Amino acid sequence: MIRPLTRRELLLVGTTTAGTAGCLSFDEGTISLFLLNTLEEDRDLSLMIARDGEVLLDEIYELEAHERRSKDNVIDGGEASVTARMVGFDREFETILTMNNCDEQRLVVEIQPMDQIRFRLSNC
Repeated sequence: MIRPLTRRELLLVGTTTAGTAGCLSFDEGTISLFLLNTLEEDRDLSLMIARDGEVLLDEIYELEAHERRSKDNVIDGGEASVTARMVGFDREFETILTMNNCDEQRLVVEIQPMDQIRFRLSNC
């Protein structure tokens, strides 16, 4: 015999459903870029994003001093490897990009003093 749910059980089901209603799987959604040059000089930034050996993005961005630039919906969500370097410099910077249950996330690529590159992935 099936019994009706108690008030406490109904509240628990409602809370659990509301907490997960906006979640997506790790390979859904899109990733946008936000590029930031914090230096006093112009820099050309080479950026490559790949997934499972397939290159999804391979571009060079000419960034003026203190320039901020965004580009929406660059790639579909999911895990990907990111490689960045400043043109004319030998050092490469790498990170792994993973979605965080959002329909859109933003990858921030920041050129910092001493010609360093920092990656950040925004939360939704």
